[in-house]
Amino acid sequence: MAIDKAELQAQVYRVHDTRQLLAQAQERLRAAEVVLSLVSEYQKVLDIKAHIKMLATDVQAEEELLRMQALAAFSEDGSTKPVAGVTIKHFKHVVFDTVTAFAWCMDNAPALIMHTLSPDYGKVAEKLPGAPIEVIYEPRGTIATDLSKVVTE
Repeated sequence: MAIDKAELQAQVYRVHDTRQLLAQAQERLRAAEVVLSLVSEYQKVLDIKAHIKMLATDVQAEEELLRMQALAAFSEDGSTKPVAGVTIKHFKHVVFDTVTAFAWCMDNAPALIMHTLSPDYGKVAEKLPGAPIEVIYEPRGTIATDLSKVVTE
């Protein structure tokens, strides 16, 4: 199929035009932000946004600490519910070496050869006896979305 040079050239113009529209819109946004930054009320909004960002970072750090503590408790006593609101769940990972999997498929499952490069290979190979895979279960601490039901003031 031959490429229509006129259509190709027209597409160049469309790309150019849409890029210019984007640049103009970005410039209008920058100008509006400059004007808004002079208004004291807008500065309050920016301060609140900065505070929210800081709090979100604090929440992530506290959640990560709780997850680590829950995993430590799980490794000590095996409890999947160390405290109310926190659960240990096991996530399955299928691990395999693509070169070994490819060689195994050549001999045992030729229809899967193309899948050895795909993440889906592990899901399929897991059901095949003798497939060169390793199934790993990784425990992770999960925290309830609504902790107000388990926290007493």
